[in-house]
Amino acid sequence: MDSKKKRLWEARREGSVPNFVLLTVESPRWRPQPRGVPWVKELRRRGRCLRRYEECHTRGPTGAVGKVCREFDISARTLWRWLGNYRKGGLSALIPASRRPQQAPRQTPPWLEWAILALRLRCGWGVERIGEELNRLGLRPVSHNAVYGVLERRAMKVPRCRRSRKAGFRYQREVPNDLWHMDVKGPFWFAPKLAPVYGIAILDDCSRFCLGAAFETNRKMDTVIDLLEAAVETWGSPRQLMSDNGSEFVGFAGRHPGSSRFLLRLEQQGIEHLPISPRRICLRHDKFRTPETNGKIERFWLTLEEELLMRQEISSLAAGQQALAAYLREYNFHRRHSALGYATPAQIYCPERAPAPMPSHLEALMPFLLSLKEAYQSHK
Repeated sequence: MDSKKKRLWEARREGSVPNFVLLTVESPRWRPQPRGVPWVKELRRRGRCLRRYEECHTRGPTGAVGKVCREFDISARTLWRWLGNYRKGGLSALIPASRRPQQAPRQTPPWLEWAILALRLRCGWGVERIGEELNRLGLRPVSHNAVYGVLERRAMKVPRCRRSRKAGFRYQREVPNDLWHMDVKGPFWFAPKLAPVYGIAILDDCSRFCLGAAFETNRKMDTVIDLLEAAVETWGSPRQLMSDNGSEFVGFAGRHPGSSRFLLRLEQQGIEHLPISPRRICLRHDKFRTPETNGKIERFWLTLEEELLMRQEISSLAAGQQALAAYLREYNFHRRHSALGYATPAQIYCPERAPAPMPSHLEALMPFLLSLKEAYQSHK
């Protein structure tokens, strides 16, 4: 088990929940910026250099410039520039000037930096998601590199995308309801004194639309069948359904694969069952049926854990059901998905029922973002 997942698992079981703000702010990649030479120290050095030049020039003009340049490790051009500045403006003219350009038209304005930081702290989105949301709001065009630079300078956490092994085969069905993914995840601990619960979810492959999800106290086959029937009654029947080889799907230890009540129910509905391979090997006739094949719904569980369980304190099973229902509305109709071209799952699955996407966190921040832009423009 991964060390981060193990810490989260132990924290929820023992009662302490990780702080979302700390996970968002702390950055192991932040490094202190190198400090420049203090201008007082540099001013004294330049004054000593000119005093030394006057002494050498008084003794003998020949070779004075070369001797001073070698002694202070500077060029003759620099020495003449310092001397000219001193004769024009005195000692104050020797103060090192800033090398920062006077005009930077491509620099991110301060109000946009504050908007990026506010979205990062409030929503916890990544670089690409923040850039896409700001571009679609029409506040100001901003690139992903500009967002990354702001978060890096402000010591925000910008994790690297690392893969421990090569990515498996990626696929996506062309039409909705062609393939559903179903999985059971858990156990989850909402509070120290509460019994563990299990999550059951169904996901559409083409649109990533969550057709049904629930927190249950068990992972029995009847519970899985009830959720499947509710999803079929609401959204229609798929052509295929993919799941793992758990006892809630194919029976205990796969002794009688064809006698499972879940598989019989799929056969009655006219749904083809696609079990994944229990080993990480490629089969000769169906090389794509590996554990990575059901990775879309596995990624859904990780997203649910990061965006719901790590941010909200759930005190009971009923409160968990309400929080999950609210999150599913946000996930299906307002959360943009990078694999869908930053469209929402509802815009792909049911475009006629998809409203204009506006995440709740972003809607709460809109007055603040608009006030930042107006204050900057009026001050400018």
